[in-house]
Amino acid sequence: MKQVIVILCLLFLGPTLRSQSGISNLSFENWSNTILGQAPTGWFGTSLSQQNSGAQHGNKYVRVSGTSPSPNLSGFLSLGGFIGNSANSFVPYTQRPLSLNGFYRCGGMTNDDSVGLISYLKKSGNLLNYDYLFFKTNTSDWTSFSLVYTYFDSQFPDSISIWAMSNPQMMGGGQNTAGTYLELDNLSFSLGTSLDERSIGSGFLIYPNPTNSNLFIVSKQPEAEKIMITDMEGRLIEQQNITDELTLIQLVNYNNGFYLYTINDATGRRLFSGKFLVIDLN
Repeated sequence: MKQVIVILCLLFLGPTLRSQSGISNLSFENWSNTILGQAPTGWFGTSLSQQNSGAQHGNKYVRVSGTSPSPNLSGFLSLGGFIGNSANSFVPYTQRPLSLNGFYRCGGMTNDDSVGLISYLKKSGNLLNYDYLFFKTNTSDWTSFSLVYTYFDSQFPDSISIWAMSNPQMMGGGQNTAGTYLELDNLSFSLGTSLDERSIGSGFLIYPNPTNSNLFIVSKQPEAEKIMITDMEGRLIEQQNITDELTLIQLVNYNNGFYLYTINDATGRRLFSGKFLVIDLN
């Protein structure tokens, strides 16, 4: 699924596609002309259109359209000027984000169609991680999303690539029917290092810690089945099945203090455990 299909017909365009370095224009308010048509300033792509009414934030947003089931004719939006894991598809970035957040709308999808986003982080030319999201349900309302970055070491990146697709075949998925689209607005990053550092290399990522509202559990272990939370005296507070790579636990009814968590497989065998702190951060 994570196989990246490189579109060879774009390779000759080279690094001249990069209109500027660094990350900017995350709400798509500014637009410029590129060799393939209009695109948000600092971004690049095909089959992009500037939308001037009904933005989630500000006055404008971007629509990425799918014009054909063929991946070569599908729309894409790229921060770096290229798509995929090419040296020319990255811009400088030295933060260690917890997630890429934003708002999306999508439509035109039938059956197994989907649209999506993918992001890469690199350090000294080496890929640190890549994470993706697929959206499979048409929605006419702005809907929030969080693409969670999964780390398995303590390195900070030096560059980043973000791109969105109106056809998942360009991200290793199946073909869409013509007419699908993805709309994006008001992107942002959640930054910080407040995670359980013991989880690095374990196949799990637990953050933020301390927390005052939510606890996120990212699992790269397919055998993970359930997370159990107890207080420091061993009383069971909550248990929740792990059915996806990202599990959210809402802590609105938790009192301030330390809690223990245990992640088990289907047989009850402990895969990982630790503690987190709930505290009023205001």
